[in-house]
Order: sequence, then structure tokens, then C-alpha cells
Amino acid sequence: MQVIPLKIPEGSKLPDFVISFIQANSLKGGYLVGIGGLEEVEIGVLNRKTNQYEVSKFTRNGDSTIELLSITGNYFVKSDGNIAFHAHATFATGHEKVAGGHLISAKVSPYVELFLVETGIQVKTAFKHRDSQ
Repeated sequence: MQVIPLKIPEGSKLPDFVISFIQANSLKGGYLVGIGGLEEVEIGVLNRKTNQYEVSKFTRNGDSTIELLSITGNYFVKSDGNIAFHAHATFATGHEKVAGGHLISAKVSPYVELFLVETGIQVKTAFKHRDSQ
């Protein structure tokens, strides 16, 4: 097992930045945890009847930061070589206002501190239902 700390800089897009890092470093599979700040975020909650995400978008107000309280998820290299990335995020948009769901996209501001925990190829085996998605 390998733990990789990663500081994601301002203006970066999630999950694109992380997926590029995984590819550039030939990572195979693992999980991720982190905290940080965002300028905007788009999350989804799965509607089980339609199997589609009900999407919500949040943008920071003025000089405030959307506080990323937690991001957690997993990743692996699929059989076709693409990265399967699945993460959920919880964040604060103001005092006592917290939201969360499936992370669709986010713009980092000022940064996100992430730990990638590389566990290896067994992630693909455990989550083979996502290998063909």
C-alpha cells in the first residue's frame, strides 16, 4: 500500500485533475480522502427510478469559500484503460448550511488537500460492475 499526498492548486477542476494524476503516475486502484476549498461544485443524488442523477450546482458568494468538509471515494483502471472514478463530497456553503452527494465536478479555490491510497488492482476486481460503465 502506498499513500500519496496531493495538493490540488487553485483553478483546477475535479475530478479531471485527479484522473490526470492517476494516469500520469500509472496508479492501478485505491481510495481517496481529502478536504479543502472550492469556488463552485456540482453534485448529484441518484434517482433510482430513472437511474439518473438529480443535479445541484453551488457557487461561492463574494469572497467566501465553499469549504470542502470531506471528499471520499475510489478509483481504478478499467479494462479499456480509462479511469473509473467515484467520489462523494460534503461541503459547507455558509454558516450551518451543509450539502453533499455524488461529486460530478468542482473548481478548486484556494486548494484541495487529498490523500490517494494506492491499494492495487484488487479494486477493479471488487468493483467489476463499474468496469464496463
